[in-house]
Amino acid sequence: RAYTIGNRGGQETVYCFDAVTGRELWKHSYECGLVDNLHLGGPGSSPTIDGEQVYTLSKEGHFHCFDAAKGTVRWLVHLSKDLNVPTPEWGFTSSPLVVNGMVVIEVAGLTAFHKGTGHVVWRAERQRTGYGSPIVIRNPQGATLLAGVTNEALNLLRAADGVTVASYPWTSDYSTTATTPVVSGRTYFISSGYGAGCALLELRDDRLEPLYRNKELSTHMCTPVLHEGHLYAIDGNSHNARQCKLICLELATGKKVWEQRGFGCGALMMADGKLLVQGDEGYLSIVNATPRGFEEIARTKAFDGHTWTMPVLSHGRIYCRSEAGTVVCLDVSR
Repeated sequence: RAYTIGNRGGQETVYCFDAVTGRELWKHSYECGLVDNLHLGGPGSSPTIDGEQVYTLSKEGHFHCFDAAKGTVRWLVHLSKDLNVPTPEWGFTSSPLVVNGMVVIEVAGLTAFHKGTGHVVWRAERQRTGYGSPIVIRNPQGATLLAGVTNEALNLLRAADGVTVASYPWTSDYSTTATTPVVSGRTYFISSGYGAGCALLELRDDRLEPLYRNKELSTHMCTPVLHEGHLYAIDGNSHNARQCKLICLELATGKKVWEQRGFGCGALMMADGKLLVQGDEGYLSIVNATPRGFEEIARTKAFDGHTWTMPVLSHGRIYCRSEAGTVVCLDVSR
């Protein structure tokens, strides 16, 4: 099965498709605005699959748990009404993270819900809502931690109770921090758009100490990927997409190794040492993840139209989605 979310005519819909044929298996709709502030709007998070459950989050804070096979609602939390959190300027966009019997999202600071009932387990200290998603890590002592960036700080929390272990102030113009931290050992890499730049921080006891902070990478929405000591990311902002670049950055030093234009404010993921780079005008490229330079292996026009959505790879198929709602499946199994 493949899951996605769309919005049409003031209704948001969660879709379940047959991943091989694209046949619709079920859908569930509810009233929800586009939240189209300075862009076309629509859902900004990805569904999370956990066994027999699927978790989704709408721009206006409809936090659903569905039966993955049938599409029936197991529970619903409305963040604005039930948690008294107003819809952020750009809407709620955190993708749910399942950990230790809980499902965690960014909502004015990380908040954990019981994954079976939707009841709040804990809430972190309230901050301005960020637009990225949390990640789960283990500290050197073996404890499970969560890392997430709000529009005020990078925060490391104990997964068991949400208590803050360490924090580092981090803000951006227009409160647009929208990425997930990249973790490597005891270090945490973060980046935001509109010239905020990037930083590599090291956890020392209960403090996050900067190893460097510079302007070599300001990624607006797409979280960088790490491969063999190098980060690959889109540098630049959506309002000036022609100036955006795919770049390679050395993690340890923060130095830019190479750059390549032509993808706009796109998105990327990595598999088997290769980058799947979705350009914002519909072109999809497979690029070697190497510091030697830009090495494009293949390129195709996946669809006509605009997108900021990350491609998804599963069982030899790449799934792409345009901003207008076109979903394309490409066969790369051979």
